[in-house]
Amino acid sequence: MQTLIDFMNYHKSGFLANAVDGKPHLRPFEFQFEHDGKFYFCTSVNKNIYKQLEKEPEIEFCSMSENMEWVRLNGAITFIDDLAMKEMLFDQNHFVASIYKDPANKELILFAITGGTISFHDLTGKIYKEISF
Repeated sequence: MQTLIDFMNYHKSGFLANAVDGKPHLRPFEFQFEHDGKFYFCTSVNKNIYKQLEKEPEIEFCSMSENMEWVRLNGAITFIDDLAMKEMLFDQNHFVASIYKDPANKELILFAITGGTISFHDLTGKIYKEISF
């Protein structure tokens, strides 16, 4: 698991896929942090993705390194509206803090993948490690 955490902390930018009306939808997204085996992301309750994830909470996030190794992280998400976790986010991501101004801002919502599958791929796409969590 530490291998994934290290990879994700260094390669935070990637793409998040979810289902919208039964069809795949992909968008650029940023991994925020891992805490207690959960992988955290954030968004605004005013964005379409929030409404989409309320309807269909299964996602996949993919991030790639400079040498074309990549990780897929997928599973169901849980929304988390916890002030302490938002404060942790603000401490780690000053850009998010500049947008939402206050961790108590009700527009900001965290969501975490709390269980699923992690797969590591090489340049050819071959899976060289897979973990369920």
